[in-house]
Amino acid sequence: MRTDTTVEPSSIHRRHAATVFLTDVQPDGSDGFVAAAILPDGHAYYSAHTAPANRRLDPMLVLETCRQAHNYLAHTYFEVEADAAFILNRFSLRVAPDAYTLMPAVGDGLLRMTLPAPTPQLLGRRTRGLAPSFALSLDGTPIGESDMTVGYLSAAAYRALRTRHRGGALITSDDLPPADRTGAVAPAIVGRIRDADVLLADLAGDRARLLVPVEHTGLFDHPLDHIPGTLFIEAARQFATALSPPSMIMTSMNATFHAFAELDAPVSLTAVTRGGEIVVDACQAGRAVATVAVALLPVR
Repeated sequence: MRTDTTVEPSSIHRRHAATVFLTDVQPDGSDGFVAAAILPDGHAYYSAHTAPANRRLDPMLVLETCRQAHNYLAHTYFEVEADAAFILNRFSLRVAPDAYTLMPAVGDGLLRMTLPAPTPQLLGRRTRGLAPSFALSLDGTPIGESDMTVGYLSAAAYRALRTRHRGGALITSDDLPPADRTGAVAPAIVGRIRDADVLLADLAGDRARLLVPVEHTGLFDHPLDHIPGTLFIEAARQFATALSPPSMIMTSMNATFHAFAELDAPVSLTAVTRGGEIVVDACQAGRAVATVAVALLPVR
C-alpha cells in the first residue's frame, strides 16, 4: 500500500494538493479494506490552534482523512460514478485525549484506517449509499474510530433536487464574495490563531451567527452549492471551545445533517449542554439544517 505520496486530488473531490492527505485504500484480504493518510507536521489550517494538542493532531484533520478515504473507496471499489453528488447524512468521531502524543516530535505522522466491508445500499445494480466505519491507529496504537452515512445521486438527479429545493438557479461558493467578518469573535476565544479560521460571529451566551468564508481553501477547496457538513462540525467545535475552560479539547463528535444549508442565507447557532456534551443546532430560515454534539475533555 502506498504511504509516501497522496492520491490524485480529483479522485477524492479535491482541487488543491495541500488539502489532500489520503495515500491509498486497498482490500485487506478478508473482505475489508485498509487506508492510510499522511498527517502533516504543520498545516496552514489544521495546525493553527492555540491548544498545543490540537497543533500536534487536530481531530478535524483525522475526520477529513476518513472523509477522503470514503470518497476514494466509493469510486474505486463500489463503482460510484465520477460525477455523482455525495450527500453526507451523518458523521461521527471519537479520538483518545492523548492521541496527539503518538505524533512524531518532528516530521509527518501516518494514520492507518481499517474498516470492514460496508454493505452498499443499492438501486438496481448501482450503489446509492454507504455507511463505512473506520478503526483508527497511529504508529500501531489504536486512537479511536469514525463512521459516516453517505448517499449518492447522479449529477442530473442532484441538480433537479437542488434547483427544486431553492426554487431557482443554483449558486456556488465561487460566485460569492469573501465573508463579511463584522461581529466575528476573537480567534483565541474559539481556540484558533488566525482570524480567517473563525466561524462564529455575534456570540452571546448560547447563541451565535455562523460565518461562511467561501474564500477559505481549507473549507471550500472546490466550488460547492451549499454549506458543507465539515464547516458545521468545525463551527460546533469552536462554539464548544468558547463555552469551555481553555484546557479542554474535542475528543468526540456526532453530527446529523437534516437539510441542505444555502450559501446565501444566514444561519443561526444555539448551544445547550446535555449529557456531558455541548449540542449545537444550526437553523436557517426557521428550519433545522444540522445538529452537532461535541464532547471535550482535559488534555492528558
